[in-house]
Amino acid sequence: MTMDTPTVNTELEQALYKASAQERKSRNRALLAIIVPVLAACFWLAYSVFEVTRWQTRSRTIEKGEAALQQRESAANAKAAEAEAQRAAAEANAKTARDEEARAKNQMAENRKGLLKMRSEIASLEVVLNDLTGARSRASLLGNSGALESQILDIRNTLGRGFASFEQHLDAALPDVERKPRVYLFVSDEEQKETAKQLKTALEAAGFDVPAIAKQSIKKLDAPEVRYFRNAKDKAEAAQVAELVRKQLGLREPRVSFIDDADNAGGGGRRYQLWLSKAAAVPK
Repeated sequence: MTMDTPTVNTELEQALYKASAQERKSRNRALLAIIVPVLAACFWLAYSVFEVTRWQTRSRTIEKGEAALQQRESAANAKAAEAEAQRAAAEANAKTARDEEARAKNQMAENRKGLLKMRSEIASLEVVLNDLTGARSRASLLGNSGALESQILDIRNTLGRGFASFEQHLDAALPDVERKPRVYLFVSDEEQKETAKQLKTALEAAGFDVPAIAKQSIKKLDAPEVRYFRNAKDKAEAAQVAELVRKQLGLREPRVSFIDDADNAGGGGRRYQLWLSKAAAVPK
């Protein structure tokens, strides 16, 4: 068996083969050295693009949320401003209403005061009826006085009806004002004025209204007299007036007399006349 003896060509081929293999390995290593960084760069770029896109999406979502929040805040602020304006308008209206109510109450109070004053003045004028009665009595002493007496009586009746009508209207306009029983005081001379004033104070303290003290010298009385005009209805109260006068004067109890007088009986009654006699004076 013979062995082949290596030749120069064989060695050359082997050397070329080894060189070629070494070159391939070098190229592969160089290629890997290029491809790996490129692949890593591509992966990093893709990841970066993904992250940027994700953050951009989140940013747009946040921006939209912030825009919606701002829009809601703007709407809420607008509603709050509207509510504040409405509240201010309501407060202004309420203040105006309170001012109007206060003015109305003040006006009502003034009107009420005026009506009360008018009622008091009318009450004080009603003594004119007794003056007319006195004038009629004086006229009866004259000759041929029938026509004059009739005329005075007509005037008295007209005034009586007018006073009664006024009082009814005033009482209707003042439903919550208590109408006190009314006592008219008559004196026969100036010396009794002081006694009458003290009786007025005592009667008013007892709940009576004393609108006037009038002088009446037509009839001289021998004792104080309390007159009432509605039989039975006002008799007890007239007796109360007489008892108060008795205690105040320290004299015997005054007479209590019923007088048939439609003018004084009208307007709801509870009208009395207290006539002082010459002897009626407060003890010193």
